[in-house]
Amino acid sequence: MSGAPRSRPAAGRRRATKGAKTTPGLAARRAALLILEESLNPAAILSERLEAGLARASLAPADAAFVRALVLGTLRRRRGLEAALGRLVERPLPARHARVHLVLLIGLAQLLLFDTPPHAAVTTAVALVQAGKGASRPLAGLVNAVLRRAVDERDRLAPLVAPRPENVLPPWIEERWRTRFGETALERIARVVAIPPPIDLTLKPGVDGRSLAERLKAEVLPTGSLRLAPGTRVERLEGFRQGKFWVQDAAAMLPVRLLLTALETCGGVGAGPVIDLAAAPGGKTMQLAAAGVRVQALDRSRSRLERLRENLARTRLSAELLVGDAQHPPFAPGSASAVLLDAPCSATGTLRRHPDLGWKRGPDDIARLAERQRRMLEAAAGLVAQGGVLVYCVCSLEPEEGVGQVEEFLAKHREFARLPVREAELPGLAEARTPSGDVLTHPGIWAGRGGIDGFHVSRLVRRQD
Repeated sequence: MSGAPRSRPAAGRRRATKGAKTTPGLAARRAALLILEESLNPAAILSERLEAGLARASLAPADAAFVRALVLGTLRRRRGLEAALGRLVERPLPARHARVHLVLLIGLAQLLLFDTPPHAAVTTAVALVQAGKGASRPLAGLVNAVLRRAVDERDRLAPLVAPRPENVLPPWIEERWRTRFGETALERIARVVAIPPPIDLTLKPGVDGRSLAERLKAEVLPTGSLRLAPGTRVERLEGFRQGKFWVQDAAAMLPVRLLLTALETCGGVGAGPVIDLAAAPGGKTMQLAAAGVRVQALDRSRSRLERLRENLARTRLSAELLVGDAQHPPFAPGSASAVLLDAPCSATGTLRRHPDLGWKRGPDDIARLAERQRRMLEAAAGLVAQGGVLVYCVCSLEPEEGVGQVEEFLAKHREFARLPVREAELPGLAEARTPSGDVLTHPGIWAGRGGIDGFHVSRLVRRQD
């Protein structure tokens, strides 16, 4: 990456501004700044803003890769970078200078986290402020002074961005997770959240995973997923166009695996379909379809279902896709052999992939989301046939959204009981099995392999009358 900051956009794609012509690397930093501004909007989805911003900037591949790394790296270490900035300025910038504040964070990220030549980090930061409008322009001198001081004090500032909980995790999350997981696990979680995550692939049945792994230079995980290096361009891999796999974190594949083994235990529960509620982006739907079950997948987002439809076509799998609200599903009561509810949640378990979320959400959001999950779980339960299976999961590590929901549900619904997950069903993930028989993964598990997303999974069965 050391060469990326100095690279210039292709001549035909340069922006027609004085700064872009005279300051090498400015276009890439401008793109990173705009993406960061947009992604910090509470309603924004980081991945969408990132792709839209890169398309808008039309950068050369090396510059686009640098922008992606800079945006995500700044967000992953935001807390530490803010602390470093606090050491360098006498008082915080007022809110009206929020853009200048972000420029400083981007500059510090390059100086403290990336192999960026100091002159490139400082010069482009100053140029970004000078190219702005209004009252921010006079702050170019401040930006220059702050970043030059950071260059001189890098050794003193480095501990503030080390991959430790107090430098990586938003304060409210650090406090919660220290109580829940303990200091040792929290240290592991922070080390994983601080770095780019690997990419996991779920294979279609019949694909020789070890042979494909050898050709792709991938690691075969205990769960059977293939793990690739961060940043791998999946669409260019052998087998992608042939539909041999899809991207899905190793933790995200567990709910369907546990649902399918439960169906086997319960004798298949008749001819009813398996309903996947809140199905998009669709990895679990594809897992179910690949297992040969009849799947009805519901999601409220038409555009996300369209993307699922494209992936189903690529992998030559089939499922019935419906647009609708999982709180009011359009299915007959008691019609499903099994229901999978991957409920919308705070997604705190995915911080390593979505580092903006911890800064845009807080405890109040958890309470709001928990109420919605409660309604969805009630609706999902009504669809399960007698003897059928209900799997409830969230990519959250907050107990109000996971185990708390399930305990409250079981206290009200005596017709349901836990079907505890057996250790043999969790190869390589024994520590993820809870005493009650649920599953709780967190990023610190498999830390030496790059971690795993945080998921809570509960498996329930509806009693026969």
